[in-house]
Amino acid sequence: MPHKGERLHFRGVDHSDYFYLSDSILYIETDEGGMHSILHTANESVEILDKVNDLTKTCPHLFLRCHQSYLVNPNYIRNLRRFELRLTSGVVLPIPEKKYTAFREQVTRLMKKDLLKQP
Repeated sequence: MPHKGERLHFRGVDHSDYFYLSDSILYIETDEGGMHSILHTANESVEILDKVNDLTKTCPHLFLRCHQSYLVNPNYIRNLRRFELRLTSGVVLPIPEKKYTAFREQVTRLMKKDLLKQP
């Protein structure tokens, strides 16, 4: 299945330039210390210079913030359960108890909106 989406540019901590289609990114997490992030696709993980907080501002239409340390691509959410979500890859990400209901409603609203768009 070919990916589509916006073309995104990231600068790696190794000073390489990385280019990804937004639909190929599963999730992004803050690294230890919070100075960088780790971008995860189905095939690789890359440490990038961007911070999760900055990506929240520059890509709010592409990723949802499920936790202070994680941005998730909603296209890859398999299921939600109390205080966590599971991606299609099997990765489980936490959702804080205080944000769970609002996050669940946001995902549900988004999924219903996407279903209405399909022919």
